Amino acid sequence: MNSLQQINDDIIGSTKFYDDEHNHNDNSHTSFLSSADIIDPDEEITRILTTENPHGSKNLVMFSHREKQFVPLGNPEQLTIHYSYEGNLIPIDSDEAKNYLQKEKYYGTQILPTALLDVYKTKKESTIEIKKSDENIESLQQTADEDEQRTINEPIDDSISMSQMQTEKSKKILNRFNYCEQGIQTYSSPKKDVTTLADFIPYKKFVGLANQRIIYEEYAIDYAKQQNDKDKRKQKINYGPTKSLLEKKIIKADRLKPEVITKRRQVQILKAIERVLNQNRYHELIFNFKYFEDKSDEIRDPMGTLFPLWKFSSPYPNRSVTALTWNPTYSDMLIIGYGLYDCAERIQGTIAVFTLNNNHPNNLIHTESTVLSIDCLSSKPYLICVGLMDGDVIVYDISVPSGKAVFTNLSYMCKHLGCVWQVQWCTSSTDQYSRFCSAGGDGKLLRWTCIKGELRQVLLLDLPSATKTTRLDDGTLLTIPGPALALDFHHHQKDIFLVGTEDGKIYKASINDPGIIDTTYDAHDFAVYSIQWSPFHPNIFASCSADSTVKIWHEKLAECLMRFDLCTSLQDICWSPFTSTLFAVAGADGKVYIFDIHSNKLEPICEQLLTNELGKTCTKIAFNSIHPILLAGDETGWTNCLKLSPNLRKKAKIRKGIEFPQNYEPEFDKLVQELARTIADNTIYDILNVQTNNNED
Repeated sequence: MNSLQQINDDIIGSTKFYDDEHNHNDNSHTSFLSSADIIDPDEEITRILTTENPHGSKNLVMFSHREKQFVPLGNPEQLTIHYSYEGNLIPIDSDEAKNYLQKEKYYGTQILPTALLDVYKTKKESTIEIKKSDENIESLQQTADEDEQRTINEPIDDSISMSQMQTEKSKKILNRFNYCEQGIQTYSSPKKDVTTLADFIPYKKFVGLANQRIIYEEYAIDYAKQQNDKDKRKQKINYGPTKSLLEKKIIKADRLKPEVITKRRQVQILKAIERVLNQNRYHELIFNFKYFEDKSDEIRDPMGTLFPLWKFSSPYPNRSVTALTWNPTYSDMLIIGYGLYDCAERIQGTIAVFTLNNNHPNNLIHTESTVLSIDCLSSKPYLICVGLMDGDVIVYDISVPSGKAVFTNLSYMCKHLGCVWQVQWCTSSTDQYSRFCSAGGDGKLLRWTCIKGELRQVLLLDLPSATKTTRLDDGTLLTIPGPALALDFHHHQKDIFLVGTEDGKIYKASINDPGIIDTTYDAHDFAVYSIQWSPFHPNIFASCSADSTVKIWHEKLAECLMRFDLCTSLQDICWSPFTSTLFAVAGADGKVYIFDIHSNKLEPICEQLLTNELGKTCTKIAFNSIHPILLAGDETGWTNCLKLSPNLRKKAKIRKGIEFPQNYEPEFDKLVQELARTIADNTIYDILNVQTNNNED
């Protein structure tokens, strides 16, 4: 014990000496110690050990390739662990250790996993001596000596026999401080800190357009690909041509099954029964459609009336009539588009196909957004092109139940960036593929070609800006294109078309010269909502605008020939197919106005109110090319079928006793005479005829 106390004193003394020497070295470069500053060797100096390394770096930085600058790493860890081992030592003065020692003495076997005691047999007491290891003897504390002395003086149970004590004396107790079990003597690889330098990541600048519609369509395309992959996986493997032949035979056999045949016959029978029921139900309407004539026209000539017949409602509530057209082949078939003009959210649109003998739709087609325009192909009456509010154009086959998208635009980057306000077929007899044009709110006119289930577009015209060019803060020039709202192609020359814009201008251009504007007309003060060529005169067209005016134009004259003023915004205009001087206009006050420049050049000869609800607009109108009826749709979702009275469909009479040329057209001559009377110029009549003759030649 004295030797251990001496070792501790030597360690404490050396520590003090080292501290004094260290302090002396630190202050040696400033001043020398005086005799008064000498530290007493017996004085105890207190030092506090901390885990922080005084020599460790505190301002380490690292270059970040992502941020392209040096970024601080923060305070690194200063604690270093040189050795760590989990043991199972038990305090020797505890009750648990005493129980283990008693059991070892009784059973004669080693129970403690690490026995560090030597037991010496005596009659009254046994001494437990701690073996000193050469590697782990550095310092011993006073408390450990007291614990050892306490365990040595404990008596041994007299029940233990002398033979057991002899075996315990010969047993070798392992050193507790330099021993580990064989089961845990496994090699553990040292920890390594490896750093590598990667190559510089190249980057490029990318500029693109991203909005809600583009993101949604990307997800839709990806979802469609996933569904196609799933369908391909579900398909059965074809092991050769024999199996395909068998499948074809099975399909043909299924078509000839009596069940399928009976279903087809049942459908035909049900359609016939439905037609008979509708004829019985609407017998009076059908009779009026065929035979009714308003005799009051003889009294109030030249005024006329519109007699209401059928009414077609929207299949869904709170929808407006946004598109309307007749089928060019089947005169009793009409196609109506539904949606909403003023709606902040994206709503689903609907296309309904009706016939005059049934007020329930024969076919319903659902679209992703509001339907703004519809046109039917004359050579293939089952194909319709549709323009949507989200800028997309689609070609549907209405002969298939619930419709089928035959031609779609797969590339969202080629779509209009605004609403598609007008679509119209422009296919000529020499074209191999079907083509149509679309006028969008982004100020562009695109021609679409239907090839192999896809729509391929070509830019025809990019309209000039409706406003002046503005300069931004960074120096760039910003130009806003004028939205194209109206479009119509010439009836005879399919390459010539007219475009009406939001700033009130009308442009005349040709498909053969893309990007070139032939003529510009300063037509209206506000947006031009509709343009239509005259079906009887190849050089005359009419336009209506939001400035409450209707104007009749000649393509070679910069000024309009006639002008009609109304007290409401005008939404649509349509020439009559029966009389060359008559046309109808849809007003925002819910009325239909019919003008006949032969009878009255100042006021309309007929006004018909469609809805009694205030603020509801008459949106679309369309004449039937064969029957004397007019379709008019409004914002409430109703489409009214109106029959023209006799005064509204008078044809030009051929004067007797006068010889006319062989190619004389009375309706053409009637229109030319009425327009020539509006201008006090003797040459206007000759100009109209000369221009007409040149076009015909």
